[in-house]
Amino acid sequence: MNRKVLIIGLDGATFDVLNPLMEEGWMPNLKKLIENGVSCSLQSTIPPISGPAWLSLATGLNPGKTGFFDFLKREMNGFRLRAINSKDFAGRSIWDYLSSIGKRVIILNYPLLRPPYKINGYMISGLGSSPDEEFTYPKKLKQKLNKILGAEYEITIPYHDPKYNDTDLFIKDLYRVFNKKVKVSEYLLTKEKWDFFWVVFSETDWLQHLMWRHIDEKHLLHEGENSEKYKQAFKEFWGKIDEVIGQFYRIVGDKVNIIVLSDHGFGLNDQVFKLNAWLEHEGYLLRKKQRRKTLNLIKGGAYMFLKAIAKKITLVRLFPGLYERGRKIISNLSVNVLDEIDLDKSVAFDPGHTIPMGGIYINSCLVTTPQARERLIAEIRAKLKEWGNQHGLKVKTWTFSGESTGPDLLIEINNWRCVMLKDQFEGELFEQRPYSLRHTGSHRMNGIFIANGPDIANIIIEKKIQICDITPTLLYFFNLPIPKIIDGRILKEIFNYEYLKKHSNRWNNDFLQRINQIGGKLTEKEEKALRQKLKDLGYM
Repeated sequence: MNRKVLIIGLDGATFDVLNPLMEEGWMPNLKKLIENGVSCSLQSTIPPISGPAWLSLATGLNPGKTGFFDFLKREMNGFRLRAINSKDFAGRSIWDYLSSIGKRVIILNYPLLRPPYKINGYMISGLGSSPDEEFTYPKKLKQKLNKILGAEYEITIPYHDPKYNDTDLFIKDLYRVFNKKVKVSEYLLTKEKWDFFWVVFSETDWLQHLMWRHIDEKHLLHEGENSEKYKQAFKEFWGKIDEVIGQFYRIVGDKVNIIVLSDHGFGLNDQVFKLNAWLEHEGYLLRKKQRRKTLNLIKGGAYMFLKAIAKKITLVRLFPGLYERGRKIISNLSVNVLDEIDLDKSVAFDPGHTIPMGGIYINSCLVTTPQARERLIAEIRAKLKEWGNQHGLKVKTWTFSGESTGPDLLIEINNWRCVMLKDQFEGELFEQRPYSLRHTGSHRMNGIFIANGPDIANIIIEKKIQICDITPTLLYFFNLPIPKIIDGRILKEIFNYEYLKKHSNRWNNDFLQRINQIGGKLTEKEEKALRQKLKDLGYM
């Protein structure tokens, strides 16, 4: 059989949101897929961050093997962090395996897949990319997309920009970008040949980050009757998502296996913890005294300037080009928290991970033996938990002793409800507030997995499904051998009896060795641009 597989990625989707929407009638198409197929929660990576999660979804490798526990990871030498890019995907992603045997693949809006590279089909980069650069393979596809749309293709909106304190403006721009992606998706689904199609919509993640305060009546920033208006808009956007799912189903028909999944779940954010400030308070981190005031003035002054401009919403709308130029100037003034830390005297610190990630590294130049390192980790761990107990907070930690580039200690507070600030040192260490007005929801472990199609069973799944299970299961869909390096398992429970009796699983390493591995990293300019995208999305 030569079945096709369509995957629809909904960034941040969780049954905590979807189940009530289905019960209220907002998502009849998704409900139908579930009723005639299989569904269950999909456990995200630890931590549940889009970067490592989408990388593990594509490769079947856990963060210990990919090296990414965040959008950023530590370089082998020193403590500078670099961002995920397509060179971390290339040669070991599901689309590379399928391309190598002649399958036609289309990868659309995949996060951090930047820059695009050669596959047997089409690739359009997602989150982290910019329309100003090459974001399609082949290159000429970019002009084709703009012709189809009659406008410039868009990849993201900088939803953490202060101008989106105007929620109506945010919703307007969200629909504009989303509708362009839908139109391109429908064109490629109908006009191009494909065996495997994976589209990701990150808009669902942005929607929940910014609008969680409106859908959760217990949120500190809930606005009563005014929030009811935006709660309705929230439901309407998910209703639009459901319409698109229904349209995609009508395009591909009932002979195609369809999977709907997410990289992580979602919940409220109403707490912040200043991790590096705590390490400084405990004597593990020292800052460079000469630079401290200057850096704080730069950061504080630039933020207040942009915030003041954004308050004049009318001006922002009338002169968007002027506003954007001002934002770019301010971004060039930004500083890395690692530049504030005195590495000659600090034994432990977070070098500047994004806010969902709390990662402490031990300075091996000062702590020189494995025994001393383990004692220091145990000491910090105990102090963090004691601090949490004193403040009525649940602190959880993980160690990754076998990983050369991962953090020595990973921290989570109150089931990811609390985000970690790395570059703020003033004020209380812990604050009962969301990160910002535009970041009132945060990630959780419980993503979604839904499958429906001619080869899919119609059962309730009780086994726990992990993100790394997706790639080996997709390889099984195409009756391909599975590299032994992959961490996940084949989700045989999702298949019907007819499919299982005709297919056997094969695990070997030869298939992996036939795929070209691509190494390397982004240029300094590309890395800077990607970091700016993460700032625009509120992660830094």
